[in-house]
Amino acid sequence: MKKIIVLLLMPILLACGDKNSPEIPPTPQPKPEPPTPPVVVDSPPTIRGFMVETAHRLHETTIKDMSAWGANAMRLQLHPATYAQKVAKKSLKASLPAYLNIVDQKLRIAKSLNLKVVLDLHEPPIYVNGKVPTLDDHNKKGFWASHPEMKDSLIWFWTEMATHFKKDEFKDVIWGYDLFNEPSTGGRHAVQEWLNMVPDIIAAIRKVDTNVWVVFQPGLVTETFEKEKDKILQKDKRVVYSLHFYCPETFAGQGIMYDHEFSSGKFKTHAEAVAHFKREYPGNSKNHWWESEKYQDKATLEAELKPLTEFAQKNKVPVLIGEFSVITWAPVPSALNWFKDVIDIFEAHHFSWCFHAFREWQGWSLESPEGPEAFWFNGEKSPAPSATETLRAKYFKSVFKQLNSKKTAAQKP
Repeated sequence: MKKIIVLLLMPILLACGDKNSPEIPPTPQPKPEPPTPPVVVDSPPTIRGFMVETAHRLHETTIKDMSAWGANAMRLQLHPATYAQKVAKKSLKASLPAYLNIVDQKLRIAKSLNLKVVLDLHEPPIYVNGKVPTLDDHNKKGFWASHPEMKDSLIWFWTEMATHFKKDEFKDVIWGYDLFNEPSTGGRHAVQEWLNMVPDIIAAIRKVDTNVWVVFQPGLVTETFEKEKDKILQKDKRVVYSLHFYCPETFAGQGIMYDHEFSSGKFKTHAEAVAHFKREYPGNSKNHWWESEKYQDKATLEAELKPLTEFAQKNKVPVLIGEFSVITWAPVPSALNWFKDVIDIFEAHHFSWCFHAFREWQGWSLESPEGPEAFWFNGEKSPAPSATETLRAKYFKSVFKQLNSKKTAAQKP
């Protein structure tokens, strides 16, 4: 029995040891993992510039003059299908190398002036009944569902673009690839087919170029950023989210957007037409065709942009306002008020922006005659540039000067 007791006690005695036994140091505990640093989403440099004429018609002088105004970027329209059909008179695939060489020339001019360039696909790279679909065509309900070839054509086009422009020569001049201009259904609703194919288009670009920024416009109106936010946000981290802003529309358009007011068939005289559609800012106007008129000012502009600003802040993503403008025959003081308010908002949210447009259509040009007396009917000869510098042109030159001065001051040690 004593032997049994001793045997049972032996493990305890051995475990305890005697008072002279060295102490066994405690097993070191693993150090806690350092906190995961916050994800910092990279951003391209801020650009402030103009949308310009399509690449195959853009003159070197236009690029140089735009730079002299103080702009640091241009959004360059691409119409490769139109060029193939009307200029090269070849198939799109056969004419694309020559077309891209034309784009090369514009990029080299921009690079010499330290301008960044957004390459903007401004039309579908397909033909329907022998014609390139217009904006009105591809905004019609059912267009994208009826033309599933859009996806393959867009993937092909952007793969060709990424392959051609992945050159050290253009690394610092191309700001981003603007995948497609103004997709929508009926001018309001998002195109589901477009939203569904964008990840595949980006993936095709990434097979060629992992660094270039991609510009993605989900739809025409800000509410898209709320209604489709889960589909809009891309896994790819080098995506700039884009919007075009012409609100309130009846003010910005002054007769060109609704009810054929820009047509001489509805009104007998310019004065009669202007009296019908003239709107001032701040003042009563419609943001969109489906809304009623109400008083519009800076607060309503901020409210209209809220879905976009909240999307950008929540997801820490960069934004490009790819177009914004007011028609030349809007009341000039109102136009200047609107320009100041929207640019203030864009700058407060660190948005990049491109004004629509520099020497494209005279109706949007800052160099065209200005004010209600400058109105002309669709079909009439458009006016020549103003003989004297317009107030709108002076305003934008002052904006560029001020913003460039701030940038220079910030860069000083």
